[in-house]
Amino acid sequence: MIKRIILSIIGLMLLISIASATSSLTIGSLSYSSSVLKDESFTISTSIEAASVSSTTIVTVTLSDNTNAVAITSAVTTLTFTSAGTQNVQWSVTANNPGTYTNPFTITATASDSGTASPKTATTSISIKDRPVLFANVSQNDTSISPDGYVQLNYVLTNVASAEAGSATNINASLTTIPDGWTPIITTTHSISSLSAGGSQTSGYFIVKAPSTPGSYDLNMTIISAQGESITKGWTVTVESIETATPVLTTITVSPATATLTIGGTQVFNATAKDQNGTVMEGINITWASKNTSIGTVTPQNALTGSNGNATVTLTALTAGTVIINATNASKVANATVIIADYILNLSTGWNLVSVPFGLTNTSPFTGFTVLYYNVSAGIPESDPTIEPLKSYWVNNSESEVVRIGLINNSRDGAGPSKAISLANGWNMVGPTGMVSKNASLMFGSVYTNLWRVAGYNSTGDAYEIFTNSDTAVNNVSVLVTEPTVGYWVLVTGDSMYDGDGSIR
Repeated sequence: MIKRIILSIIGLMLLISIASATSSLTIGSLSYSSSVLKDESFTISTSIEAASVSSTTIVTVTLSDNTNAVAITSAVTTLTFTSAGTQNVQWSVTANNPGTYTNPFTITATASDSGTASPKTATTSISIKDRPVLFANVSQNDTSISPDGYVQLNYVLTNVASAEAGSATNINASLTTIPDGWTPIITTTHSISSLSAGGSQTSGYFIVKAPSTPGSYDLNMTIISAQGESITKGWTVTVESIETATPVLTTITVSPATATLTIGGTQVFNATAKDQNGTVMEGINITWASKNTSIGTVTPQNALTGSNGNATVTLTALTAGTVIINATNASKVANATVIIADYILNLSTGWNLVSVPFGLTNTSPFTGFTVLYYNVSAGIPESDPTIEPLKSYWVNNSESEVVRIGLINNSRDGAGPSKAISLANGWNMVGPTGMVSKNASLMFGSVYTNLWRVAGYNSTGDAYEIFTNSDTAVNNVSVLVTEPTVGYWVLVTGDSMYDGDGSIR
């Protein structure tokens, strides 16, 4: 009996001991953003560790504001522990009053079993800044443009908040209102990573193409930041009407502007009529005239421009000389110059060894080209010599195509002795005379006794072909046929007088 009483007392004491046990609480570190904007919501979080939990225990956790600068949505929260462990807790807080605050928050915790924790005060200061304030100015390079024209839409964005305020970040500036028919030429969205407070600025622009339809158009842009700033700005652009002016004949041009023909040849010319906008005009009467009808005549003398703006005429070459033809309508005049030649010399691209078959009215027919002549007596080359028959010349054509040179004869066949030039012992540059091909034995008959060799130059192959005055030579001079306007080198063994075919007087 006594034993039972003792056991009952021991059990009761154990129950009393268990019932009287209390939990042990520990508050973890506080976590929150150290810099926030006014009116911005942020989160404060921590952890609660409960030890020695004997049964279901309710822990009440309270967040206290030491700054009087924030609003806590719900300062008190509860956690339920059925055993020892750690739970996280957080509060939603809104920043109200700008400033910098030390030891801003304190957390306390109590348990339903009378367990407590040492209060935890935050040691990290918190800075509450005024919100950024964005302001935009807009401008444009033109307020009125032509149909299908282009306009540049400019903007300047400023954070006008005080220097202590926060930066505007992740800003997007977008062209949001684009009327039908308008076409953006460059990107319609610009991204700005950050814009500091205190007057910091950034600028940009959009380029858009106008429609062809006249009218007044509004284009808008929207600026949005990560802080919720939103601005809408716009431009008004007028697309003007284009009045169609009455076409007025403004220019006449003749093509080709120059031509070179031989006697009896023809050349077609076009006169093109254009208005003040450079548009070809149909139905314009062009009067054609030759300024020297003894040299060349034109037909028809009047012609109307067609749908391509051209009026056509044909010139017929009658005799050697230079003639100008005019195309006229009222005060508008254009002309072309025509050389009617006895013979046409063709200059290939590069160096050409050439001669003239007769005396020339123009002794500088190669103006604009590099011309060389070798003076064998002096043993030196001469630049830009006077061009005369019986001699040959190096002429360089730097153009990419053949150039036609018209030669006009001033020494018609007549009485008097033949003209001759002296050749020195050695190589001399000579040219055949006359307007037909002739055997070299005849062309060089006046120097045949002293003639040793003749060299012809092939500009296409850039090579010489040499002929020797010897019955045993493979290339005998007698097989060479000289051509008008071709130049040759001749090697003579003594001083000689050369007169070609004797036609030069």
